[in-house]
Amino acid sequence: MRRESGFSYLELLIAALVLAIATVGALATWSYSSRAPANKRVTEMGVYVAVQEIERLKARRYMGLEDTPAGSPLVTYYDRYGAPSASGTPQPQGYKVKAFITPAVDRDATPNTEDLREIRVEVWDNNETTRYEEARVLLAFGGS
Repeated sequence: MRRESGFSYLELLIAALVLAIATVGALATWSYSSRAPANKRVTEMGVYVAVQEIERLKARRYMGLEDTPAGSPLVTYYDRYGAPSASGTPQPQGYKVKAFITPAVDRDATPNTEDLREIRVEVWDNNETTRYEEARVLLAFGGS
């Protein structure tokens, strides 16, 4: 009996199956890695917007800030690039920032150097379905 060189059908089928599994795995990895930079940008932008909003509020100084009533935060909209909305309305793929200003320390109900206010900022998508960031800072009566 002569043995012919080459592949049998079974060997060819197994090789094709192994190649198909490797290809599917490579495509799934490629799909996941191509989405990662976009998700990273959204997450980093949330931090950037939160810091920007806190700095904007701190620039108003202690006496220029009013405490926000419970459930009624200051709302600011930002575009997808982190710039404040000029129109004050939601921007496509933008961010909604809610700022809460509350007294942290007020011992004698008189503004003095013993007082502290807490500024808490939450960064959301426009529909408030995803919260990207929450940041807090204390502001002293004498400045920042």
